[in-house]
Amino acid sequence: TKNKGRISRFVANKCSIASRIDCFSEKPTTKFGEAMKNQVEERLEFYESGTSPSKNAEVMQGVIESLKMEVEDEAPAKSGKKRRAEEDTSPSKKTKKDDKKDHKKKEDKEEKKDKKEKKDKKEKKDKK
Repeated sequence: TKNKGRISRFVANKCSIASRIDCFSEKPTTKFGEAMKNQVEERLEFYESGTSPSKNAEVMQGVIESLKMEVEDEAPAKSGKKRRAEEDTSPSKKTKKDDKKDHKKKEDKEEKKDKKEKKDKKEKKDKK
């Protein structure tokens, strides 16, 4: 009962980390979630018996290394022409134009919103 709050905070922390990893990872994988689940189980065992749980940094590093090994195993299977990294990172002219258009649209929307708010305030003031 006294460890209930501790473990709930620990689980919430792990969920938060897992969602960030899922959001920012290029390829979806369950390995991080499985490792975190094992960490939660280790923490429960720690509260019951006192055996020290593994460190988060060590566990995450192990998962990253195992994922690197999987990628290296898959890499020889792929064949074909590869693009240089420079080509992948530089945005095309079309995307730059689209970004400018989006930025301009946002500015226009903000301007319209500001004008509408001013008009509403003025009407409200006139009613009084």
